[in-house]
This record gives sequence, C-alpha cells and structure tokens, in this order.
Amino acid sequence: MSKWLPVSGWRGFLTIWLGQVFSQFGTRLTAFAIGWWIFQRTESVTSYTVTLLIPSLAGILATPLLGVWVDRWSRRKAMAVGDVVSGVSTVAVLGLMHFDLLEIWSLCAILAVSSVSSILQGLAFTSSITMLVPKKDFARAAGLGAISNGVTRIAAPMLAGGLVSTVGAEGVLTVDLATFFIAILALTAVRVPRPAPSGEGGRASGRSTLREAWAGWKALSKRPSLIDLLIFSAAVGFFQQLAVSMFMPLLLGFASPSAAGFVMTAGGVGALLGGVAMSSWGGPKRRMNGVLGFSSLIGLFLVLGGLLPSVPLIAFAAVGILFSSAVMGGCFQAIWQSKIPPDLQGRVFATQSVILWSTEPLAYGISGPLADFVFEPLMAVGGPLSGSLGLVMGTGPGRGIGLIGVICGILIMAISAIGALSSRLRLVEDRVPDAFGDHAPEAGQKNPVPSEADLETAQDQPADRLKGQPQCG
Repeated sequence: MSKWLPVSGWRGFLTIWLGQVFSQFGTRLTAFAIGWWIFQRTESVTSYTVTLLIPSLAGILATPLLGVWVDRWSRRKAMAVGDVVSGVSTVAVLGLMHFDLLEIWSLCAILAVSSVSSILQGLAFTSSITMLVPKKDFARAAGLGAISNGVTRIAAPMLAGGLVSTVGAEGVLTVDLATFFIAILALTAVRVPRPAPSGEGGRASGRSTLREAWAGWKALSKRPSLIDLLIFSAAVGFFQQLAVSMFMPLLLGFASPSAAGFVMTAGGVGALLGGVAMSSWGGPKRRMNGVLGFSSLIGLFLVLGGLLPSVPLIAFAAVGILFSSAVMGGCFQAIWQSKIPPDLQGRVFATQSVILWSTEPLAYGISGPLADFVFEPLMAVGGPLSGSLGLVMGTGPGRGIGLIGVICGILIMAISAIGALSSRLRLVEDRVPDAFGDHAPEAGQKNPVPSEADLETAQDQPADRLKGQPQCG
C-alpha cells in the first residue's frame, strides 16, 4: 500500500482554494445574517457601520505582526490557525445570540478577533501562491480567488435570505461553523514549501518581531513605484468602500430583504465572471492597463448604481462593480507577487494591507453619519435638494445614499484619469524588476533582487535594452 503524501504545486493550490471556497461561503452567510440582525434591532446605518469599523481597526493594528508570523511559520500552519480562530469566533456569536445576550459592543469585540484571524489566513494564502504556482500563472491564481468570491456571493445571499426567514440567524451561523472543518481538512492534504532567504531583509536569528515587521516597509521603500501604485489603489478603494458599505441600507430603504439578496447575488455573478475571465485570460499583457482601465469602470458603475431607486439598475451596477474589481484586483496582486521576494511577501503584503485597509475605518466611520445626518436629509421629500437632484434621482429613503454613490463614482473616474497620465504609475512594471523568473523558486534557491533605484539610470532606455538589466531567473 503506497504511503500517503501531501500534494504541492498547482494541485496543492487548488486543494487549499477549494477548502477556502467552503469557508468563504460560510463567512458570507454569517455576514448577511449579522447585517440583517443589526438592522432589525437598531434600524440605524450608523450602528451597522460601527460593526464594520471596529473589526477593521483591529485588523489594521494587528496586520504588521501577522505578516511577520506568516514569514516565520509554515504558511499552512498560519492558514490553519486563522481558520480555527474564525470558527471559535462563530461559536461565541452563536452562543450569545442563542441566550439573547448578544449586544453591539460584544458583537464588535468578537468580530474584531475574527477579523484578525481572517487577515492571518489571507496573508498566508496569498503568500503561498508564489510558492505553489509559476509566475506566469499568478494572475490566473488570482482569478480563481475571484471565482470563489463570485460563487459565494451568488450562493450565500440566496441561501441566507431563505435561512434567516426559517431558522433565523442562529441557523445560518451553524452552517458557517460546519464550513470551517472542510477548510481545515483541505489544509491537512497540502505541503507548502518554505521560501529561501532572498538576502533582502530575511529573518535573522534573534531579531525582534518589530524589526522583522519593519523589514517589510524597507523592502517596499526600495520600490517607490509600487508605493505610487499602493496610494492609487488606496484612493480608489476608499471611495469604493464608502459607497459599497451602504449598499444594504440603500436597498432596504426601498426594497425587501429578498430584493437585497437578489442584488448581492447579482454582484456575485459579476465577481464570478471576472474571476473566470482572469483565470482563463490571465488579464492584459500589461497589467497596469487592467488596473487603470477597470478602476475607471468601477467608478462608472457606482454612478449608475446610485442614480435611481431601481433594483434591476442597482443589480446591473453590482455586476459591473464586482466584475471590474475582480479584474483590477487580479492585475494588481499579480504585479506585487512578481515584484516581491517570496520570503518577504508576508511582511510586505502586510504593509500593503495596512495602507489599503487604513482607508476602510475612515470610510466606515464617516459613511453612517454622512448618510444619516447629511445626504439623507438633503434628498428627503421636501429636502434642500428635492427640487433639483431629487427630480432626477428621486427623493425619500436611500436617495441620499444613492447620491453618495454617484459622487464616489465620479471621484474614482477622476483618480483613474490622473493615474493614466502619470508615467511613473503607468510604467510601474518596467520600473520595478521581477523577483524571480517564470517558475516558483525551488527550496534553497536564492533570489537576490536589485532595487528600483538600480534601474533609475535606465528608465529612458528603450524597452529591449531594459531586458539586459539584472534579473533573477
């Protein structure tokens, strides 16, 4: 009888990915149920967004340390720890809800722990991709991630909408708990190779955790064009999050919970189609074209989604937003995975995440008050804007939130146009050298990488001469 061996490579990635599909499905069921529970209890947009704000802040504070642990530990172990803690958090919410002891403050505390564990799992999963699949397939791997996002966005709201009406939020959380066991089982069947030191700030014996965390920023500071890309993406993400975080209150202002579930399912179709496009197509050859072009489309669809209180129109916009986000995100992440040495990816991706996610608390923190105290009164029946914009967009509940979406979409399109005019941002793939060649590095293989500064004198040279600059194979 042959000895059982864990799988690696593409088979290993697909095994982990499949387990995470189930886990993500359960997480989305819970998110829908908790959102429904909060809005039924409070009917306040501010209370709803507070439960998004607190976990986001907790995740930002913990992420730099989580990146160090991902680079120190086995990445399979880090994913397992993240899944286990998320499962325990679900049990805690389920228990408090069952005994009618769940309050907004206790929910925020539990969701903060769950947020930290999810970030640990996500950093480990993203950093594992470069150890399992060839560089040329990074965008396709990101596309599969978008497929899982799309599948769960389609299936979870459809099922959650029915479950909350029959078995309540507790039943939904029970299903979520079962999915964590599937994710853990998938991890036991996979071997993720450990990355070799790159010679660029790899872990040294006796170094403090904080110094190791700082190495992520140092590696990023050697690549200023990636910092430009990060600032661009953070700006787009802020306005997108500001609008999207209020989609459920927007819909519940004039539509039923089942209609809200339909729109979320439509968004899942968009994410699924975007993931299929990325996994089969791989994105444009110049991935920055995908980042800039599809960020513009995100803005356009946000404008469409906010214009009218129409479920079909908002559903169409949701398809476009999630499709464009999948392609933009896949191109963005493929650039980073190809430019950062594997042994530093946990810390660098943690630094990246802190900067990107730092926009979320601000978006969550101001979205509720903006809606409740500024834009909703402006667009109310008889409100200051009811005789102008109200004639086009309509008036009443949710129309102020719709106006926020329109403004955010216009700003995203403007940011994308500015980014396209910046040569430093547009040519980031030429300015920053790759971390390794077309295949994931073997164990023991070093990947010394020149800094972007090494190429500064060559920026004005023709593209065929740049090919002669130092690269890692």
